[in-house]
Parts: sequence; C-alpha cells; structure tokens
Amino acid sequence: MVDLKFQFALLPSIISIGMASFFMYAYGSFMVALHNGLFADYGSITLVGAYAILGYIVAFYYLVAEGLANAMQPLLSYNYGARRQDNMRKLFNIATLSAVIGGAMFVTLLNLFPYQTVSIFNSTESALIENTVNGIRLHLFSMFLDGFIVVAAAYYQAIGHSRKASYL
Repeated sequence: MVDLKFQFALLPSIISIGMASFFMYAYGSFMVALHNGLFADYGSITLVGAYAILGYIVAFYYLVAEGLANAMQPLLSYNYGARRQDNMRKLFNIATLSAVIGGAMFVTLLNLFPYQTVSIFNSTESALIENTVNGIRLHLFSMFLDGFIVVAAAYYQAIGHSRKASYL
C-alpha cells in the first residue's frame, strides 16, 4: 500500500529544487509583459503583434528544449544516485548538443525563410510581416543558446543543486 501522507519535512527541499523552474517561468512572463508594454507605449499595435508572433515562434523552440531537458532529468537523477558520472556526462552532452544544434538549425531556417514562417501567422498585413521579419533577424539570432540554459538548469535540478539551477 502506498503512503500518501503529506511529509512537511520534505517541503523545503521540494520548494528549493522547484524554485529554478519558477524563476525561469516568472522571468519569461515578466519579460513578455515588459516588452508588450514598451512596444505599446513607444511603438505601435503592429509592433505588439509582431512581438506576439515572435513569442509563438520562440515557444515552439523552447518547448522542444524543455522537452529534452525534462526527458533527461529522470535518467540523470538515477545515474547521479548510482554514482555513474560517465552516464551523467553523456546524458548532459546529448541533451545540450541536441538543444543547441537543433536551435541553431531552427534559427538558420528562420533566417532563410522568414517570410514563409511569418505567413503562417499573417500573410496580408505588410507592416506586420516586415516588423516580424526584422524581429526574427534581431531578436532571435541567439535563441539557440537558450537551449543550453534550459538543459543546464534541468541538470542542476536533477542532481539537487538548486542554487546553481536558480542562478542559471
């Protein structure tokens, strides 16, 4: 029989490990709200729309990187407990290379086919299209590096180093 009794003694440890994910999502939400406010105040509704499209594009890549990181965590935790440093290193390298190389390929495709990508969201308003294409070139050029941050934070969460995960 499974004991489902709440264990208050584990709560600080659970909160500590989960703080990195909380801060990552809170930071992302804060930045979206800040950018939307700045574009609305100093730009135009078209810039807000272009930023929204960029957000959807980034979310596509970010979900892939997050999936790689989340898939790595249980295997990493198991190998950490088994003291298999060699397997831990291999897992981290595979996840990191997959996220970064996949992201670099995604950024390359975005820059090779920006109009086709934007046309998925809007193919009629030329100002929105041009601002979004400009955003792809200026705002997303280093997006692939986010994959490293996501994987590295997940690595430190998996091995219980919550401070390092939160720092990332």
